Amino acid sequence: MNLHAPALHAARDASPKVVLAVSEDRTESHGHGRPARDFDRLSELLDGVVIGNVGHSPLYPLSRRFEKATALDIGQAVHVARTFPDADAYVSFSERVGIPLALLLRHRKNRPAHIMIAHRLNSRAKRLIDGIGRWRCGVDRVITLCTAQRQYAERIVPGASVFIRQGIDERYFHPSEVEEEDYVLSVGSESRDYETLVCAILEAGLKLKILSSSPWCRKRRDMPKALPDRVELLDRMDYGALRDLYQRARVVVVPLCDVDYAAGLNGVLEGFCVNKPIIVSNSRGIADYVSHLRNACVVPVSDVDAMAAALGTVYSDALLREELKRGAKESVLEYANLDSYVGQLKLEIGIAIEAREANLRYPGRRKQKGSS
Repeated sequence: MNLHAPALHAARDASPKVVLAVSEDRTESHGHGRPARDFDRLSELLDGVVIGNVGHSPLYPLSRRFEKATALDIGQAVHVARTFPDADAYVSFSERVGIPLALLLRHRKNRPAHIMIAHRLNSRAKRLIDGIGRWRCGVDRVITLCTAQRQYAERIVPGASVFIRQGIDERYFHPSEVEEEDYVLSVGSESRDYETLVCAILEAGLKLKILSSSPWCRKRRDMPKALPDRVELLDRMDYGALRDLYQRARVVVVPLCDVDYAAGLNGVLEGFCVNKPIIVSNSRGIADYVSHLRNACVVPVSDVDAMAAALGTVYSDALLREELKRGAKESVLEYANLDSYVGQLKLEIGIAIEAREANLRYPGRRKQKGSS
């Protein structure tokens, strides 16, 4: 992987080869009581170090106010660039840190490769920042989690984007022989359409449990003001309790607004891994992961009647539930597992590092190719 001169080799031997910047607090315990994370697995495979986003700026917490306003982890980006200048690569696990890091790197000649996993590149704030700052010059590879975002990424970094289906820790979120209980489960908050789901639940006459709290979501969808007795709103819980909640549910529902990023993805993947029949809205951002009546029952966005009909059919039809479970299991084996996802990330990181090092060794190659 390292193709530099011997002196550069020696300088880099003291630094981690890959720095993985994640938008979460790394001061908490990350033991066996929670699912394995993609970045932890990658750090083991790539001789890397994982850097969280808490308190890196000398002006913290004052700078945190500005970061919240811009939805960017600026202090973390500065910390990564200053602390690990001789790494082979930076891997940003969201555009929150990836965009400010790219802005810092865009004028550095002998910089590390920079790979960014992008979730939503086309928000208003990010479009404005790209127009002003041209962060695209500081990134070598953009990995998206749905084709809708890849189409946008291609306009920013032509030829340097790739779509990869995400996977999660299927060993943690696993099927169970525990007896199913009489409820429908819906988890998550990002771009959820709970108003449609609650109306559909009333029409179908079923019991619903909602866990809408999420550490990943900055803006939460408002819940209906008055919830009926058959709808239970749950408080935040640990991963073990969440897994048990999934395993005891009869059906998992992911009600979505129509968005062009992969909102609802964790809910769908967790449902797959615990082998539950899933009902999901046909949002553009989730279309790469679900196929109607193969691994999920897909319904039109914001359609109460269609959602109610799907709930009634899936809930009462044991054969259909088993068919959807088989499709979910196939999806886990095909792509929705952590090893598959991490393996693809590792491959793309290696490609970016090799391309960057080749460009450093032969800086005129790209220019000569373009002039011919």
